[in-house]
Amino acid sequence: MMANLSPRERRLVAVLILVALVALVIQLVIVPIVDGFAARAATHEALTRAYERNARIIASTPRLTRLAERQNRELASFLMTAPSRSLAGERLQERVQAAIEAVGGEYRAGETLAGDPDQIAVRIDARLGQAQLVECLTRLQNAPPWLAIDGVQISAPGAVTATTPGPLEVRFDVSVPFLAGA
Repeated sequence: MMANLSPRERRLVAVLILVALVALVIQLVIVPIVDGFAARAATHEALTRAYERNARIIASTPRLTRLAERQNRELASFLMTAPSRSLAGERLQERVQAAIEAVGGEYRAGETLAGDPDQIAVRIDARLGQAQLVECLTRLQNAPPWLAIDGVQISAPGAVTATTPGPLEVRFDVSVPFLAGA
């Protein structure tokens, strides 16, 4: 078949074969090498970004350590810690009793309430004057561990017939998050 071709056509066929061989070499050898370089460059860039991010995290370790230590110190401001729930309930009752007695009120009774295992709740019965009640609630709200006053029931026996207001019968329901520990 090549014998029937003119010299010009033979050169054209030879050039076409050469172009096909060059394209084949490019496709089978050069493109995979270039793609390999591109993939390694992308991997290198991703590893560089990861290294820089990790270096920033490592550099921030002292700051994060100080933050964690501060949060652990402040944890006592938000949780009632005690070895057991019953001891935590007693401590909370003592705290409320101390606030009542500090304002001149009369502590009557207290009990630990059952409920959420992550909280300690107590119910306290007391006798307080109106100003004493306000001062007692202020003291309870403004001292750590920060607690929630879930309910206050107030009754004023004899208030309808008395000309001067007498002491109020008050029942507090108070709770605070609990953490078993030392």
